[in-house]
Amino acid sequence: MATVTEDIKDKIVILGATGPSGLQLVQQALAQGYQVTALVRNPKKLEHIENKNLQVIQCDIMNPMELAKHMTNHTAVLSALGYPGLSIWPITFYEDSIKSIVLAMRNANIKRFIGITSTYSKYQSIYPFMIRYLIRPIISRTLDSMFNMEQYLEKECQDLEYTIIRPPGLTNNSIIEQEVKVCENDYYFPDQSTVISIPRANVARFMLDILKDNKYIRQEKVLIIQHSLSVCSPYLTKFFSEHNASFKILSIFDPTYQSQLPNNNTNDYSVIVILDGPQSAYEDDIYPYLKWEKSFLAAQLALNTPILGICLRAPLLADVIGGHSHLGKYDYELGYA
Repeated sequence: MATVTEDIKDKIVILGATGPSGLQLVQQALAQGYQVTALVRNPKKLEHIENKNLQVIQCDIMNPMELAKHMTNHTAVLSALGYPGLSIWPITFYEDSIKSIVLAMRNANIKRFIGITSTYSKYQSIYPFMIRYLIRPIISRTLDSMFNMEQYLEKECQDLEYTIIRPPGLTNNSIIEQEVKVCENDYYFPDQSTVISIPRANVARFMLDILKDNKYIRQEKVLIIQHSLSVCSPYLTKFFSEHNASFKILSIFDPTYQSQLPNNNTNDYSVIVILDGPQSAYEDDIYPYLKWEKSFLAAQLALNTPILGICLRAPLLADVIGGHSHLGKYDYELGYA
C-alpha cells in the first residue's frame, strides 16, 4: 500500500497507469500526496493499490468527450501510455491518442501535459552506427509514431504547457539516487557518452519533479559551484541580471573555497554545479566522471542545502534553473551521471 502524506496536493490525471511506467508514476504521486485519477482500460490491474487518494476509472483514451468528463477539476495530465510489442506495419497509436488527449484537455480547461516518448524518435544520419542500422530499425514504427505525436504538440498545441520526456531504454530496476542529466530540444546527448537505459522509477520521479518545479523560476539567490570562473562569469552575470536574481560563484579549485561559502545564509541559496572547463576534458571518459564526483562531493560536504541541479556548461544553465525549462514547448532526453 502506498504511503500518503497528510498535505494533499493538486489533482492530477495519469494515463497508461496500468503499465510498468504508469504504475511507478501512480505510486510515487500518491506517496507525494497527490490526488490521482487513473483513466485506464482495465481497472482490475490497479486493484492491488489501496489508497483513498486514488480514483480508478475505466475509460477509452480515444474518446475525447469521455476523457474530458473525467479530467474536469484537475490541474495536469501525465501520460505513460505505450504501444505493446513491435510492428512491421506503420502504427498511429501515439498521434491518435495525443489528439484525443489534447481535445479532452482543452474541453476540461487543463494546460499542463507531461508525456513520454523515446530517444531517437526522429531519424537523423548523425546517430551512431548501432542506432541507425540495428536498434532503430527494429522499433522504427513505434519511434515514427512517437515523432508524429511530438510534431503535433509542437505545431498544433501552442496553447498548452507541455513537456515531452525522451528517456533511453526503460528498465524495472530500483530507483537510482543520482542526478538526472537533461538535454533540451534534442533526441539524444550529442557529443557525449551516456547510459543506454534508465529505471522507470527515475523517469516517474523526474516527471513529478518538473510538474512542481516552476518555483525555481522565482529563486532570488543562486550559489554557483564550478571549475573555471573566467569562462562562465560573463554569461552568468547576463543570465541572472535578466532573471532579476543575485548569485555567488565559487570554484572548488580555489584554495579559499571553504572560506568563501556563505555559511550563515546557505539555506537562502539554490545551489547549481557547473562542470565547465577545457574542451579536452570532454575527450576523455574518465576525467569528466572525476569532475562530477569531485564537484558533488565538495558541494555536499560543504553545504547544508539541496543542490538544485547540474549542467556541463554555463550556457545550459537555463535548462537547470528553470529560466525556460519544464514549462512549455521543450523536450528532454534523460540519463544520469
